[in-house]
Amino acid sequence: MRFVRLLVVSVVGISVAVAVPTAEAVTAPYTVLGFAGSGADSAFAQDFFFDSAHGSLEETVGTVSQQVSFVGTTAAVADTEHTLQVDIDPNGATLAASASYDLATSSLSVSVSVDFEFTCTAATGTLSISDLVTDGTSGVITALAAEVTGATCQTNTPAAAAFSIDLRLGSAQPYEAVATSPRNWNFGDQITGLDGQPKTFIYANTGVDAVTFGTASAGAAPRPFRIAADTCSQATVLPGGSCHIRVVPHPTKSVTASYLSTVRQLALPISLPVGVRTRVIRLTEYGHDFASTYTDGGPERATLTIGRLPAPADAFLAHYRVDWGTSPTNLAQHRSVAPVFGVATVTHFSGLHGGRNYYFRITPVFTSGQLGDPTALLAARPWPKYAPGMYHRITPFRLVSDHQVAAGHPVTLSANGQHGVPSRHVQAVVLNVTASDPSEATAVRVYPAGTRAPAPADITVDRGAVRSNFVIAKVNSAGRFTIATTHGSTPVTVDVSGYYSGSGLTTKGSGAALRVFAQGGTLVDTKNRQKAPLPGGYFTWSAMNFTPGYGQHVTSLVVAVTAYGSKGSGTIAAYAKDTRIPHTSVLSYSPGVATTSTAIVSASRWVGSDGYTYPAVSFLNRGKQSVQLRVTTLGYYDDATFEFGQRYIPSAPLRLLADRMGSGATDRMSPGRHANKLTSTLNLKVTAAAPTRTTTLGLWPRGLRGVTRPVQPQLSAPGGVTTTASTMTCVGSDNGLMIKNAAGTVGVTVW
Repeated sequence: MRFVRLLVVSVVGISVAVAVPTAEAVTAPYTVLGFAGSGADSAFAQDFFFDSAHGSLEETVGTVSQQVSFVGTTAAVADTEHTLQVDIDPNGATLAASASYDLATSSLSVSVSVDFEFTCTAATGTLSISDLVTDGTSGVITALAAEVTGATCQTNTPAAAAFSIDLRLGSAQPYEAVATSPRNWNFGDQITGLDGQPKTFIYANTGVDAVTFGTASAGAAPRPFRIAADTCSQATVLPGGSCHIRVVPHPTKSVTASYLSTVRQLALPISLPVGVRTRVIRLTEYGHDFASTYTDGGPERATLTIGRLPAPADAFLAHYRVDWGTSPTNLAQHRSVAPVFGVATVTHFSGLHGGRNYYFRITPVFTSGQLGDPTALLAARPWPKYAPGMYHRITPFRLVSDHQVAAGHPVTLSANGQHGVPSRHVQAVVLNVTASDPSEATAVRVYPAGTRAPAPADITVDRGAVRSNFVIAKVNSAGRFTIATTHGSTPVTVDVSGYYSGSGLTTKGSGAALRVFAQGGTLVDTKNRQKAPLPGGYFTWSAMNFTPGYGQHVTSLVVAVTAYGSKGSGTIAAYAKDTRIPHTSVLSYSPGVATTSTAIVSASRWVGSDGYTYPAVSFLNRGKQSVQLRVTTLGYYDDATFEFGQRYIPSAPLRLLADRMGSGATDRMSPGRHANKLTSTLNLKVTAAAPTRTTTLGLWPRGLRGVTRPVQPQLSAPGGVTTTASTMTCVGSDNGLMIKNAAGTVGVTVW
């Protein structure tokens, strides 16, 4: 099985324009406000710089014994505007030139406010005044040069903050200053364990002295952000010059249900004549196990899902601009999409041509009209409405009943043209094949007519016993398949429940796409839920729970059926609830033996008390004795409403595992190069050869978080009896699978 959904994500010549802060040469006298903050508090863990070229700056000054106030407002285009206010209040003291004040002991105070909401008054630190000139008549300050270093304070949030400040008011005193662009950055949703889309940060020397930088860092290990390029560390940048640091997000953990982000600081020290000042840029990301921005190919349509995209941390997003085209290098603006905060934004594209590639790129647009960074190139390949590999359900029918198949004399059959199966354009049929009372222990194989019998058996059955199995039988170009047995003579019964379309089928609807669960759930459990076995001649039914609005589109369920604990033999029929009971079966069971088989069961639509529609199926015990029944869900087929899904692609049998496993042992397997990144499900044939004890074999995808051995194993094997079962199993990391033997020692083969 393979995903039709295409998650082709590649960077194709993306060129991102980086706004470089203005770093023009300035001349005295200087009027400047610089703020460098750090700490966990989001309001103060950032840097600000204001002068004639950066934002707007207002000053309110009086005499040397009055409060001095500087108010700077950012002139950001994409970022939300911020206001920084710095107040120096003598509180009865008198400011003097060439003086230093210990903020922990003096009456003088320095307070900082961000956006008039977050306030911080320094509890420690030093205020140094290197230049102070007053008007001789009024005593009003006309020139001031001051620095605050080593300041810390308790803010009106639980976190503490540390900061330093540079103040110049009409002063000839030189200063060192660095303006960063952007001042903070939220990388948005990124895939855990992978490098994401990088961002380049510019550091412009906006002061009048050369600046010498220390070594940049992006947080301690494990590092969710990695510095990929750096021209700043240990560099000296002249006034008007700049350097850059390129940061790559690399999430080390996924967000929780509360959508908590990972926050770090990109720190770059600046060497000063006395001490070191550190410039910080706040970095944010949300780690996810899967891409949150992607495209899904559907029947002649595509769906674009947009998660959190990289942007300044406080940006106001107006809309998303979507460019698209049929060539990676020829994209045109198609539409604007309104964002929905807190959830993914989804937009649909219809009327596309099946089998043609379409390319998409999304760019945030902010309220100012400025464009943000575009995403990498996304691609989708819609499939034709009548696509090969789509599943078509029919009313189950019996093709042959107890038809004798002798060793060396295979039988060729065809379901084409019968009971809803087309006369042509069929690539495979879905069967339940039963071998009953063979004259010798034998193996039964089903394969396309005119080809050689494959190595793996579909059924292994002892003399006089009864075994059935789920078979997806590939057919030849004429729709025929062959049944062969290796020893003796065996009566064979074949039931047909559906088919997979081949190329050229255009008259039977668009078919259905498969969704296989990584971890299934219990649908029926007569022992633990109904508290009694299912009597002979009785049926039970169950509806599968789906998100409201989804259940009405489910046409069939893929289930694993286990019958056990009966004192007699019988069969289990499965069918859509409230429909006519078919003459077919999905499983044959024997007394005292647990038997498991996979089945695709057509579902009816049952309306619950909540008013929503859910898929419902029934199971009938055709035996004379009661039997315990357990049914778990493996997946489902839809009515081609959903935009993505899996299609069946038949291939030559490939042996994945041949091993002898002990009690409780696990093993791993992978199809390697015989599958690709779009493969999501494998149709497997599993054989337990002569187990020393009654056992079960369970398979599950390898490497998927939270996915463990299934509650109901896919194969149940009596001690000493070689048993084969077929199933459809979701694959995990690198298409890998795990398998576990429950008891005894057994030879295990998986194809």
